[in-house]
Amino acid sequence: MFSFSDQNDLFARRCVWVNGPVIVGAGPSGLAVGACLKEQGIPCVVLERADCIASLWQKRTYDRLKLHLPKQFCQLPKLPFPQHFPEYPTKKQFIDYLESYANHFGIKPQFNESVESAKYDEACRLWRIKTVSVQGSVRSEIEYICQWIVVATGENAERVVPEIDGLGDFHGEIIHACDIEVVPGIKKFSKNMVELVNGEELAIDSVVLATGYCSNVPIWLKEAEFFSKAGYPKTPFPNGWKGNTGLYAVGFTKRGLSGASSDAMKIAQDISKVWKEDLKQKKQKVPTHRRCISTF
Repeated sequence: MFSFSDQNDLFARRCVWVNGPVIVGAGPSGLAVGACLKEQGIPCVVLERADCIASLWQKRTYDRLKLHLPKQFCQLPKLPFPQHFPEYPTKKQFIDYLESYANHFGIKPQFNESVESAKYDEACRLWRIKTVSVQGSVRSEIEYICQWIVVATGENAERVVPEIDGLGDFHGEIIHACDIEVVPGIKKFSKNMVELVNGEELAIDSVVLATGYCSNVPIWLKEAEFFSKAGYPKTPFPNGWKGNTGLYAVGFTKRGLSGASSDAMKIAQDISKVWKEDLKQKKQKVPTHRRCISTF
């Protein structure tokens, strides 16, 4: 039910009614869903915590990176790579393609806006998505209210920091691979020393955590049926794109961009069925909250 604390929070935030889906994430998966929805004539709002699209590609990859598969397997729906691109596009070419893709379909993400929580409200049968954005010294809080939410934050949204004995007491600098001599596995830290699994001890002054990334969905999505504790859909590919109550997932297939493109088209088609049926019946669902809300 709608609790008293929820009412206080509702008055503290600016509320925005979204006449369409909210897509969380402006990477390739989020852009693909947005484009497929646009093709169906369905408006959407794309939320992105970074200041650019495809932030993983733009900020966490090395400059000489190239796609590992031929371009025909990596292009997004409705718009192929330019013909003059090589078979294996470079990082810059792929980012240029994504930028032109967003411009072509008129996708304009809300940048620097982090989702704090997303919860389905059983009382009004709508999703309530709370976000925070910071522009300089100005902090803004918004609650988006919508019928559908598409989780497009991907498999690598958060850095993985392993729990290693003594790491918290280590006196040197700790760096994750996303910020930058391969040795055997680390068994234990002790002050400025590290013990390896082969028994060797090394004197070190810094640690680089090249431990990868993981899904951040469990941090903000208040839902336990569709997503696992690890942040992946419980239902395996190819049926892991749709949950209940208007919840969808894209970019979690572990099949790269082709898997994301496939799910994006399925999601857009599924939402389109409900959207068009609502138009036929000329029924528009409007949330009945006590305060006036904006319309997006």
